[in-house]
Order: sequence, then structure tokens, then C-alpha cells
Amino acid sequence: MNGRRWLSAAVAAMVAAAPLVMAAGPAQAAGADGKRTDLRILVIDDGQGQVGAFLDRLTREGVQTTVIDVSGGHDPITRDTLVGSDSRGEYGKFSGVVVQTDYPAELSGDELVALADYEREFAVRELLTYTWAHPEVGVAYAENPGFTGQLDGMQGTVTDAAKAIGFGYLKGPLPFADTDGSSENYGSIATPLETYPEGQSYTPIVTMPIPDTDATGTVLGVFEESGRERMVSTFSLGSWQSEFQTLAPGMIAWLTRGLATAYNRNYFSIHSDDHLLPDGRWSIEGNCTIGADCDESAYPSDAPGATIRMTGRDVDHLVAWQRRSGIKIEMAFNGHGHLDWVRGGHRDTQLQRLKAHRADLRFINHTWSHLYLGCVQNWDVSPWECQKTSSGATRWLAKRKVNTQIRANVRFAQRHGLPVNRREMVSGEHSGLKVPPQMPADSPNFAAALTDQRIQWTASDASMEGGVVRRVGSAYTVPRHPMNIFYNVATRQEEVDEYNWIYTSRTVGGSGICDDNPQTSTCIDPLDIDTAFETYIVPIEKRIAMGHVINNDPRPHYIHQGNLTEDRIIYPVLDAMLTDYHRTFADSAPLRNLRMSQTGRLMLWMQRWTEGASDDIRAQISGNKLTLTNTGSESVRVPVTVPAGSAFGSAYAGTRSGWVKVAAGRTVTIRVTR
Repeated sequence: MNGRRWLSAAVAAMVAAAPLVMAAGPAQAAGADGKRTDLRILVIDDGQGQVGAFLDRLTREGVQTTVIDVSGGHDPITRDTLVGSDSRGEYGKFSGVVVQTDYPAELSGDELVALADYEREFAVRELLTYTWAHPEVGVAYAENPGFTGQLDGMQGTVTDAAKAIGFGYLKGPLPFADTDGSSENYGSIATPLETYPEGQSYTPIVTMPIPDTDATGTVLGVFEESGRERMVSTFSLGSWQSEFQTLAPGMIAWLTRGLATAYNRNYFSIHSDDHLLPDGRWSIEGNCTIGADCDESAYPSDAPGATIRMTGRDVDHLVAWQRRSGIKIEMAFNGHGHLDWVRGGHRDTQLQRLKAHRADLRFINHTWSHLYLGCVQNWDVSPWECQKTSSGATRWLAKRKVNTQIRANVRFAQRHGLPVNRREMVSGEHSGLKVPPQMPADSPNFAAALTDQRIQWTASDASMEGGVVRRVGSAYTVPRHPMNIFYNVATRQEEVDEYNWIYTSRTVGGSGICDDNPQTSTCIDPLDIDTAFETYIVPIEKRIAMGHVINNDPRPHYIHQGNLTEDRIIYPVLDAMLTDYHRTFADSAPLRNLRMSQTGRLMLWMQRWTEGASDDIRAQISGNKLTLTNTGSESVRVPVTVPAGSAFGSAYAGTRSGWVKVAAGRTVTIRVTR
């Protein structure tokens, strides 16, 4: 057996105050109203993707798990595997069981009996991640009526009965995605049995019309048999499926009875970079960015319309959108852009309206002039390289210059009354952080300047660094998801044209990037420049963003200020995503729109929890007392979810949850309502 550790950045909102009782001793003895059970999920992994998908979701929420790999032989599962004993008597080692099917070939009859007996004795629930439709899991064979096959594009419904047992955070239809024409969802739609023997029942969770009939069947439900409860999925779970990620919080809440070392939220934060700077514009004719890789003689960077910059009216529009949507966009600004704009003889209406709306806006230090803060770049070669000293060492931008870039922008904000958190920063192009292959290590001068300026949180690119929060000087990185709405476009046609250039083959006039990188990119047919923004790009970007939102992923998304002006092309994407979200989720599961520092702090807590701190915490429920005992030598922040009605944490999606700090060698007791 081995523990599974969480490697993704999925964390929760701030700790809400809750009444706790601190005690120095061990957990309380079992009461008369229930057996003691450790809050740990047993995952019996047969190597199938469905078990892996559910295990990934458990770990994303921080649930403690023990994995028994049965794919290549294992020690037999017996009562001793499942039940422990100490000076206070017997206790259950697991509060839930996850297994692929009801009769896994890797387990013997004796092992299946041991599991069934344990689940009945300790009132532990079981989840079958994917099994065929048959009476022994509470449904009829998927025929006459029934259906087995591809479920892509079909629409499910979460039943009212489901909403009473953990799925109350859902309100709308549950479409099964059909995004690329390939088979993404396979399974059986089956009907419950006409009658059940005494002691048996079946509760449909997700129903779906059976094709070519007037009947409705089920693809997810709860089968109860003589006191044993199993949730049965007859569709194949996949971590990429929006329908699974939408259902997963309810599945976990049901499996754990709302008691777990877990924290789940739906997050959506978005950053907009380069405010006050002009961004170079994509040239539809030249297939290049003016001022960057265009021929200056053919496309001069000082020509009218060569750059993109927000106006005061765009700021007013942003504020109105924020009030309507309930989502605030954090604006990363560069003060030097204002000086250049004014020196060019322009009136800076953008800054004027930013100042007028300062109370309604969020600001992030994006450094003074967007200077590259890593190595000194050599642009005489393509791709660029870091310049070297005569001895072959990398030439780094001087620490003095990095400090000036950070400090000057803070002073600009103070002069103009823009509220900025001095502990947050986004460097231009995430520079200063490692950029393989040119810069395989962080700039030591960048790290030192972060410490000098007491920066705590600096942005990184999630597409390059994944979900990992890491230390750089005094700061921790906050990975951000780049949106595929390009920095150098402000109109629908510009976006589609650049999209075509990047994603189409040389044979049809594209750049051929997709030809050269078949493992990471797929060539598409050229998109219609006048219609494809609404019909192709918006649906894709909406789906990608929604996938992050419902996957317990707090990483911010980022765009650029040019996307908020002219055609204001980011708003259709955001509005489409928000419309889908509010159609699907009830008011009990609001979007959490965190600031950068909140996101970083909570990602750090979860990462520490999943990368070892959880090994020192034993969580155990006995009656209405949940105890968290720290057996380690350092304090640990523990994510905790308890049933609604408990005096703990904050309410979300039908449960209550928060973070609890448990000192080394101590025990925290939380009273819960079960």
C-alpha cells in the first residue's frame, strides 16, 4: 500500500473562523452513536483510467488516500487490512472505498467478502468508477430498453433525489461533451429494475434519454443492498470530461458523507497585463507583429494604428462589466507607458479613468517599463540567446536595474493614488524566471531584488511551469494560465488571422508551426476571418477556461490590455463561460474571484499539504467529534470539509470547509453535525 500525493495546484479560499477545542492528548474514544473511522479513502487501483481519474480528483481536493495497486499482484485484502485496533478498541482505517467494478478480476472472492463486510460494519460507502449495466448493481441490462455506445453530445439530468444527497450545488442540464468528433464518452444508459428484493433500492443520480425510445435511463446512481451503499457509474469516467468534473464534488461528498481532509471551490481569476503601455499590433497583411518581427520599412512602428492602447471609455466599460458579472479583472500596469504617451502629445484618458474608478479596480505592479529582467538578451541570433562574459558566464541584468523597475512602478502608483499591494508583482514576460533552453535557471539578480523589495508573490507561466508553486528569493511563484486571445490583437479579424497563421499548414498559407511540431500541435483548416471568432475561437476558449474553473484549479488566467479595447474581444469569451457556469451551478457554489496574493497563499498551503505534510496528520471521526492529530515535528495546515450544519468554516456547495492549523504533537477537535 502506498499514499498518493497531490501534484496539482488546486486549493481553497481563506480560512473562516470556527469554534475549535484544542487538546494535548489523543483523539476521543468512540461514542455510543458511531464507530471510530479514519478519514482516509481506500483506492483499489487496477490500472484502469477511470480509477485514475477519480483518484486524481480526490488528490486535487486534498483527500487523504491509500492506494492498493492490484494490477500486478498484491498482498491479500483481509479484515486486518481494513480494521485497526488500539487501546480504545477497534476502528475503521478507511471512510470510503473506490474500485473499478463490482467483481474486479484482480480480487478473490474472500477479498470481496472482506470489503463488503467492512463496509456494512463501519457504514462505509463504495464507489464503482465504471461497470457494466446488470442487476447486481441495481439496474437492468442495457437492452430493451437501453443503450450502450458513445454518449458524446447527449444530455443528462441530475435528479432531485441526487440533489438531496450531495449534488444540490447543481441546477441545470448536464451535457456530455462532444468537442472534437472523437469518442470522448462511452457507457450504458440502463433502467432501474422494475422491482427490488427486500433490502435493496436504487436511486438514480444522473438520468438520460435512451436513444430511439421514449424511455429514460440512468448512467449514475446509488445501489443499496442490505445496508451496503455503492455509487455505480455505467459511463466511463475521464479526467478531461467536463461532465465528470462537474459531478466529482458531489460524488466525493457522497462517498465521504461530507467528512474529509478536503477543500473544493470553483475559482475564476483573470489578470490583464501591460496597462498604460501600447502593445504592437498584428499585421494581417504581413503576418507579423509591428515593432517586433515586422519589416520596419514596410510596417513602421510609429505609423497610425501600429499599436493598441486602452482608452478611458474602455476603462468605463470594464468597470460596468465587472459590476454586472461580479468578476474583477486584476490589471498589471507599467507606469512608464503613461510618460511615453504624454510625451507623444497624447491626453491619457486611460489613466484618468483608472484613477476615477480606483475603488472598483484591482492593480498589480507589472514593473516600470516592462524591461526584460533575466539575462541580457542577444537578438542577433534566432532564437535569441543569453549574452556571455569573456569567461563564458551568463550576463544577468544588474540587480540595481531590477530593483529600479520594481520600485519606480510602486512610486508611480502611490503618486497617482492607485491601490497596489507591494508584495505582489508580475514581471514583463515573466522575465527573471528560468526560460529553457536559453535560460535554464532563474536570474540570481532577479531573486535578490525580489528579496530587497520584499516581494512575496511573483507570477509565472503555467504553460511552462505547470501548477507548481516554487521559491524565488523571498517570493513564491503564482502560475497563470495564458488564454489564447493574443496580446497583439484588438479586433476579431486580427485574432482569427493570427490564429490561422499559427495553426494552419504552409500548404494553405500558414506558418507551418503545426507541421513542424506534430506531437504538440494539430493543423486545422483555415478559419473564416469574418465569422470564426464567434463560431470557433470563443467556444474553444470558453471550454478551456471552464475546464480550469470546475477542476478545483485556482490558477489565474491572463490576457493583455489590448483585448479590452476596440472590439473588446475578451468579453465574449468571458461572458460565454459565465453563462455556462451560472446555467449549471446553483447559488450555493459561487465563483471565487481571488486576488493574486490569496491565490498564491492557498496554492502554497495545498502544495505543502500534498507534498508531505498530510503524512503527519491523522484525521478520525467518532460520533460527532472529528479529531486532527499531528504526529510530526512541525505545525500543519489541514484542509477540512464537514457536513452542512456544523459550526466550522464557510459554506460551499452543500458542505462547510476551511483550513485548520494543527501544532506539532497536538490534537484539534471539531464538533460536526452528521
